[in-house]
Amino acid sequence: MTDKNLDFISEIVNRNEGNLFHPSKHVPGKYYLDQIREIPDDILIYFKTFNIGQLKDLHYHDHFELTYLESGRCSQTINGKTIPMKPGDICLLGPSDSHSFAVEEDNTLMFVVIIKKSLFEGSFMYLMEDTLLRNYFYNSLFQSETSQTFLSFPHSDSSNVDLLIHFLIFEYFEKGLYYSTTVECYLSLLFVELARYHQKMLEQSVVGDSQLVEILVYIHKNKSDITLNSVAEKFDYNPNYLSSIIKQNTGKTFSEILLTSRMDEAAYLLKNTDMSVDKISQRVGFYDKSHMHRAFRKKFEMTPTAYRQTHSHSPESGTKPENEPEN
Repeated sequence: MTDKNLDFISEIVNRNEGNLFHPSKHVPGKYYLDQIREIPDDILIYFKTFNIGQLKDLHYHDHFELTYLESGRCSQTINGKTIPMKPGDICLLGPSDSHSFAVEEDNTLMFVVIIKKSLFEGSFMYLMEDTLLRNYFYNSLFQSETSQTFLSFPHSDSSNVDLLIHFLIFEYFEKGLYYSTTVECYLSLLFVELARYHQKMLEQSVVGDSQLVEILVYIHKNKSDITLNSVAEKFDYNPNYLSSIIKQNTGKTFSEILLTSRMDEAAYLLKNTDMSVDKISQRVGFYDKSHMHRAFRKKFEMTPTAYRQTHSHSPESGTKPENEPEN
């Protein structure tokens, strides 16, 4: 982006910048969007230049936020995890993510793309195929209001991300004919490029066989009380990224691997111990017994009690049949 273009954008942004956000009167640290004239309904873009030592207090928003570092150095702390940023780096935050940032170099220039949740209520979501990004937006919108999962994309000279970001920014501020539709198209193209970049990162992943084995062993040993988020935190990965790595290397999802591990241990305990089905269910991580019965019947095509009676290695087991749900 040329200095002339930046000057053009700066003139517009300086006029509106102070009006973009207002602190919520009811929720400390929360910001909400103010309706401003001359902007699209669902997408807002602004930028600001910071000097070394400037801080942005911890806060969260009610929208998606894409931050792009044009120049300088800074670090963002997102949900307690600090992400150093260099020029060309991108972070994508959801409505429940909290973040702050610290500036480490004078004249640090950051662009911020605000994406309102209402954008995904229409057809925009379906422009994206079943990729990391579509899953990310879907989970952020519909799975849990407290889900805290962000994505980060280091700069790459081999991708078209920089070019698309600059087209998006210039189109937004120039406001030519049909600019609102064009901005949405550029944003969609940007997400496609980020998804491609993410796939390439997976294919070139530095996760070696030894660490993957360590992760799988950890899942097996802690099957009773783990989640994808807890495993990701243990191994210092973004949950979405870890999920993709597991799928890429094993052909199975995290949930499938966890369920298989639980079912295999349940089968072992049924064959080799007199432990009740209720206790086995709790031991392997099913605190709803009916859920365990459904999963077991789906995998082994029989109830846990029938499996024990057929496969038991314990002379005493199977003598006291247990009442089991039909489904």
